[in-house]
Amino acid sequence: MDSFCNASFSDQYALGSVCEITGITTSNFTDCDSQETMDWLDDTFTADVTVEFTDIPATGDLILI
Repeated sequence: MDSFCNASFSDQYALGSVCEITGITTSNFTDCDSQETMDWLDDTFTADVTVEFTDIPATGDLILI
């Protein structure tokens, strides 16, 4: 199983998602920090993200994009 909860033919699990995301919530957004530049690529903010799921994988990362 890869870090995206997908199984492959070589895994002991059936194809498809093994872990299921059951909820995503966000809170505590900060204002955008423009870094006092006109370049939007350096703008930042923070937030709390909570992801609820079932069947936790033994290894892997949750990557937020």
